[in-house]
Amino acid sequence: MNGKGLSVLLRGASGVLYVTKRLYYTEMSKPYTYGSICEVMAAGEIFPYKFQVYQDGSLIAVFGDALQGTRRLWFTGNFNKGHFDALVPSDEAIINSI
Repeated sequence: MNGKGLSVLLRGASGVLYVTKRLYYTEMSKPYTYGSICEVMAAGEIFPYKFQVYQDGSLIAVFGDALQGTRRLWFTGNFNKGHFDALVPSDEAIINSI
């Protein structure tokens, strides 16, 4: 992947550079994959969404452009190694489960 200095951000745990968006997406979608704020920053460059990151009830970071909407994430852990969960409005969760 090229552009905007993302090569430093898009390295796996072994230090190998993710060379495609698909590989990055596949690796980061695995269960028990931990990330940092850098991963959300990279996602904001790759995907057409604004990402809002919340921790302990407060908005702590915003990345990307809301070309196709906003995605909200709940972050637990420290900034170097934590876990992100998607925050979904109750009515949207009900509609998607039907």
